[in-house]
Amino acid sequence: MNKTELGKQTYENLCKAFELIGFKFERNDEKLSVACVCSGDDLRINIFMRVDGEAHCVSLFSAMPYTISKDKISEAALAVCSVNSKIKFGKFDVDPQSGAIDYNFCNYYDNAAAPSPQLFKFLLMVALHTVDKYNDKFLNLNRGVLSVEDFLTAGDNNIKS
Repeated sequence: MNKTELGKQTYENLCKAFELIGFKFERNDEKLSVACVCSGDDLRINIFMRVDGEAHCVSLFSAMPYTISKDKISEAALAVCSVNSKIKFGKFDVDPQSGAIDYNFCNYYDNAAAPSPQLFKFLLMVALHTVDKYNDKFLNLNRGVLSVEDFLTAGDNNIKS
């Protein structure tokens, strides 16, 4: 299979994963991308995934539905570093200029075969769990409800996801 065919098959398998989960999603067949809004326990979760057939990569991007205020950027950066050292898959980022905070990952695959819909379903569920676990904690840190010290020592933060 050439890169273009493999990329299209990978994209179809990604879409099948969303169907297996039962999520409503928007396909962009030209850009090989999928967009979805899910309901988390506390906040909505925006998901954008894209297949790059040339790079043999599937990426996920999930922007939090808020920005970090300028006076909380340093605290948020410490919290993001702490969380990133604990989680097994993906990473959070905070932009010090805009205050935007997001979760993302890139999963590479080989030339032989497209990743299965079941693999994508698993990766998507891990990503959703991780975002849902931390999005409200970052928001509470931003609102001043949770101090950075409490965030860093909270038992929930020490559970590996």
